[in-house]
Order: sequence, then structure tokens, then C-alpha cells
Amino acid sequence: MLLKNAGGVLPLKADQKVYVAGGNADDVGNQMGGWTIAWQGGSGNHTTGATSILAGMKQVAPGASITYSADASAPTAGSDVGVVVVGETPYSEGFGDVGGPQWAYDPWDANVPRETKQMELKSGDAAVVDKVCAALPKCVVLVVSGRPQVIGNRLGDVDALVASWLPGSEGAGVADVLFGRKAFTGRCRSRGRAPRRRSRSTWATARTSRCSRSAGGCRPR
Repeated sequence: MLLKNAGGVLPLKADQKVYVAGGNADDVGNQMGGWTIAWQGGSGNHTTGATSILAGMKQVAPGASITYSADASAPTAGSDVGVVVVGETPYSEGFGDVGGPQWAYDPWDANVPRETKQMELKSGDAAVVDKVCAALPKCVVLVVSGRPQVIGNRLGDVDALVASWLPGSEGAGVADVLFGRKAFTGRCRSRGRAPRRRSRSTWATARTSRCSRSAGGCRPR
């Protein structure tokens, strides 16, 4: 779902120099979520034949020059646009509740509890968004999650914002809409009231939950 597209930064051009960052850019397990490779799912590229969003971008736009740095530690100089893929790690049922119990019992967990769940972007994700969007002239943020995530006061610094939800095993499908091979078809609701206690700066609702189709995306107003 395309939530913002200021200046027509999307679709990306097939020959652009693209800087890709974020912990969910190359992680099929995070794309798939829970109830997949295991009850609680699992981060990492454990699924044979699946395609991460990064791999999908390389597949869909082989003429693009793509630099990848999960934590944005690689130099950004020379890139035309940044694509930052952030969001949640897998969960299901009560183990996904904010403040709920932590799972630690799949083989790759090694009895180490998974991170606690929260509605806000994780601090590491937020830092990568801030760094890439400050360094490059154009910045696209993809949120991979099973529910809305709060991006704080970053909406004004992001040129394009995409709710990728949980795209599953086919990251090339996300790349198709990023590069314009397919059109965005998601819609956000046109009417509604934001709960009183909800943050004023969620990515779908900056001030209210009413949306318009202006400026190439579903923009808060």
C-alpha cells in the first residue's frame, strides 16, 4: 500500500543507483511472519526458493546499481535514492502482544528470548531511516509488519512510504511495484476517527485517520 509519494519518487527507474538498507531488506523470515516455517516464524533466510525484497529488486531491475548495507554503515555517496526496509520480526498469537511473553524455543533461537514487541519502530530501525534519509536526496521507506508501526516525527523526512505488510516468500512482488512493473492497488480507509490515545504521528494517520489520494499516495490530512 502506497501511503506517500512526494515528488513522484516512485516508481524507481530501472537504471538508478539505489542504496538499500534496513534489517528487513534481506530477511525472508521477517517477510513471512508467524505460522510459516514454524509456529512463531523465524528471522533469517531459512526457506528454500524464497526471495527477499533485496533479491527481488536485483531480479526485477538487473540494470540498477544496488548497494546494500543493513545498518547503513556503507558509504551512501553516489547513490540516487535510498530504500530503507524496516519493521517487525515474526510472531503469532500472544507472543506478538506488546508487553506479552517472549518466545525462545525454536532451534535458531537457542533458548534466547526474542525481542519484546512494540508499536514504535525499533531504535536500530529508526537510526537507519534517519541516517539514510538525511544523507540522500530521495528516500523511500518500506515497513514490513503484521500491523501498523509508529514512525514518530519522520514522515516529513520520508519522500515515499510503503506499507508492505507481510509479503511472504516473494520479495520480487514488492520490487515489481517499487520499479513500476505493477501498480499499487492497496487502499486506506477514507473515513474514521483516530483513537484518543493513539500517537499523533503514525505512518497512516498523522493527525486523523482520514486519507486522500492526492500527491500520488494515501496522505494524512
